[in-house]
Amino acid sequence: MNLLQSKSLALIFAALIASYGLAQRPQPKPSPDDIGFGHGTIQMEAPGLKLQFIKDSQTLVSLAANGHEFLPLDRQAGRNANGYYQFGDLNLRIRSKNQPEWKSYSTASQRKPVEDLSGQSNELWSNITKTFGPDFPLAVTRGWHVSGGHLFLNFIIKNNTSEPIEIGGLGIPLVLNNIISDRNLKEAHEKCAFSDPYIGKDAGYVQVTRLSGEGPALIIAARPGSPLEAYHLLNEPTRPNQTFEGMFEWMVHSSAYADNEWKTANQWNVPSSSFLPPGQLKAISLQFLVSPSIRDIEKTLIANHRPVAVGIPGYILPDGQKAKLFVNYDKPIKSLEVEPRGALIAKVGDKVKGGYVAIDVQGVSWGRSRLTITYADRTEQTVHYDVTKPAFMTVGDMGRFLNNQQWFTDTSDPFHRAPSYISYDREAKQQVTQDSRVWISGLGDEGGSGSFVAAAMKNFGQPVKSEVDQFEQFVDGVLWGNIQFKDGPNKFGVRKSTFFYEPALVPGFEYDPKRNWTSWTSWNKKASEDIGRGYNYPHVVASYWSMYRVARNYPGMATHHDWKWYLNQAYETVNFMTSKNPNGSPKVWYVDLGLMEGTILIRVLEDLKREGWTEQANLIEARMKGRADQWVKQEYPFGSEMAWDSTGQEEVYGWCKYFGRNDKAMVSLNSIIGYMPTLPHWGYNGNARRYWDFLYGGKLSRIERQLHHYGSGLNAIPMLTEYREHPDDFYLLRAGYGGAMGALSNIDQDGCASVAFHSFPSTLKWDAYTGDYGPNFLGHALNAATYLVDHPDFGWQAFGGNIARSGDKVTVTPLDSFRRQFYIAPLGLWLTLDAGNFHAIEYNAKTKRVRIELSDGDEFTPAARLNLSQPAKVKGVGTYSLPKSLAVDAGAATIPLKRTETTWIELEFHAN
Repeated sequence: MNLLQSKSLALIFAALIASYGLAQRPQPKPSPDDIGFGHGTIQMEAPGLKLQFIKDSQTLVSLAANGHEFLPLDRQAGRNANGYYQFGDLNLRIRSKNQPEWKSYSTASQRKPVEDLSGQSNELWSNITKTFGPDFPLAVTRGWHVSGGHLFLNFIIKNNTSEPIEIGGLGIPLVLNNIISDRNLKEAHEKCAFSDPYIGKDAGYVQVTRLSGEGPALIIAARPGSPLEAYHLLNEPTRPNQTFEGMFEWMVHSSAYADNEWKTANQWNVPSSSFLPPGQLKAISLQFLVSPSIRDIEKTLIANHRPVAVGIPGYILPDGQKAKLFVNYDKPIKSLEVEPRGALIAKVGDKVKGGYVAIDVQGVSWGRSRLTITYADRTEQTVHYDVTKPAFMTVGDMGRFLNNQQWFTDTSDPFHRAPSYISYDREAKQQVTQDSRVWISGLGDEGGSGSFVAAAMKNFGQPVKSEVDQFEQFVDGVLWGNIQFKDGPNKFGVRKSTFFYEPALVPGFEYDPKRNWTSWTSWNKKASEDIGRGYNYPHVVASYWSMYRVARNYPGMATHHDWKWYLNQAYETVNFMTSKNPNGSPKVWYVDLGLMEGTILIRVLEDLKREGWTEQANLIEARMKGRADQWVKQEYPFGSEMAWDSTGQEEVYGWCKYFGRNDKAMVSLNSIIGYMPTLPHWGYNGNARRYWDFLYGGKLSRIERQLHHYGSGLNAIPMLTEYREHPDDFYLLRAGYGGAMGALSNIDQDGCASVAFHSFPSTLKWDAYTGDYGPNFLGHALNAATYLVDHPDFGWQAFGGNIARSGDKVTVTPLDSFRRQFYIAPLGLWLTLDAGNFHAIEYNAKTKRVRIELSDGDEFTPAARLNLSQPAKVKGVGTYSLPKSLAVDAGAATIPLKRTETTWIELEFHAN
């Protein structure tokens, strides 16, 4: 068969597949036009798509879906040189019996015009063999064609030698417009897109979503014989940085990498290779689909006969929680396989509505696991889970680790950091008392304050007397008076770090000579005492607020100060943070931006109001309204100290909702939807995009997509808040709950919490540093809840608990980390406890009756304190109220608890 004859290429391929800002940005710096971009382009169209290809290379340079560009066409002038990848390139790593060592080839190394083989309209076929170099032993034909209204990228590989060739690396570069460099926020949100991979083998796909979160989404989906086995960063002349995450390739085969640079990592899927006998062909294909919106991605996949999986409550499974996986595919399930064997219990259940089949799933063994679903047509779909200890136990382990291994007690420390919760190195099994990024060892920034923020929020949700005692020692010994100034003109100001590099000021202290103390990260004492970084303040506010909650709701638990002192400290810190100098300039910078953990400021204001502190509440409310009034004037009001960030959206959403500016709240929420996907993979599901903070808080310091860094927990706050107002928007619950649970996966079996998981296939492990984990756990703590839903296809399901049905009665046992928040979606009913725990919730779907079982009391919990609200106005549902017999204190109903048995109460229901 002569592959250079074009008239039958499409038929050959089909047969092979069947067998298996407003400111003007600077113009990009031109690079040598090795690819021939200046020689012109070829136009092609498909329904809803306009395409452009570089004429010389026949690589795709523009893909516009309904007017929205997904490729970096406006930056192409800087990407024309050899070494820059284009859409349509191919990377191969091969070997043979006569050449046992793997050898790499790429179409991007030395550009040459391809040989055009096109014979029909809406098709581009070319012989690209010579672009791999003179010693390349294979023949490769590439084709672009439109069929059934969709674009396809095809490769046909032929072995022209007389011996078998093993293909151990096969990567298809995906060149997408994620280049934020030299763009303002407006331009970035309107032009740029992020990609998120579902590394699910034959069911794999990459979703490409615009930064604004609005408009169409692009789906690049696997075709038969072209599984998404791994997702690999490409090596280009422009290296990844804070405004450019880098380009990635779709790996069909990866064993050649697993044998070498990835050999120490446990891959998401089993690395594979294929053998190509002499004269034989191999076909590879990807399909391009356009979804009307991000929420419709799964519907689009189903409509195009691709497998879809929906996990409830997600893919992070605390031991003891029963989960469901609903799969939708044209072909029946043939088998299920779990790796490691026995790590999960998985059993095929019944068919449900919408074409889904239920699979019962339960975690057994701690850590990562993979469920492989094989369908009748041999399609393999992998779903990736992470099993933790029971959620309540996992958080308890973290508390013990913080109060033992991370408890720093060296009173001779010249930086006066004792007693405190200091950063920890899991690999070295020691405290990080020195790091040239001084904040990590100095209880400052996110990278150093993370541990005390985690300890504070653990006390908020799971107070233990001994741990509260230690935290009060930290407050009096280090927080108030060292991290935060307690007197002078900067009283209540928060310094950047307690640790600094200035040997002359600490005689006798030996700085680690193995570290580099010459960069900007090694602040001297003066720089460490700077109070101007607004991001440091919510960490301190959260510490005081959590102790206010403990002292207020658990009598006798806190003994150093009463609840009024802690609430006042939180108030005064917010007051200072938002105050001005006599000349009108701000005392603290970045306050005009949304701050990470900014939701805690809303909680402080709400509690000031509940306690009747009207003067203080009015001041804070006026200051916050001033900030919100500025945000509503901006198109994308969530900048940061970085060029683009995923931290400000949380607080901007919160205050805009508070002040009734839902339009700007939705801009923030849509932005989050754009970078926080829901995918059948524990690491990517609910994972808010972050890729540079390993530089500032990790031990392995590099630009890299971080799995479940603090963006996950924090961005889950707006997602779940909005869901509670719109319980019919199941997407918000899935993505938000995935983000909230992401923070739980960071905690290892001993209770040590990692900053984030390394996603590069060369690593695939948790970073050794605790770093800036604290904000992630703050998000988890505020989000920790159980949700009861009645899904139109899946029926009654629980996120965060186990469910039992008896006729019309649905009973849920909460199993989330705190068991203090519960949402009944059909009623739009939100129940929260300031003290005590839910033991069970009982709901009768027919009578609308709601009964609550409260856990036993103890020495510090003589009474539960229950709050009730209905944030969603569900049609046909009446209102609920607390029993009138209960005393109310600061808005919460007080319910006396028994010591040896649970307590039941029933809510009062008022029909419309």
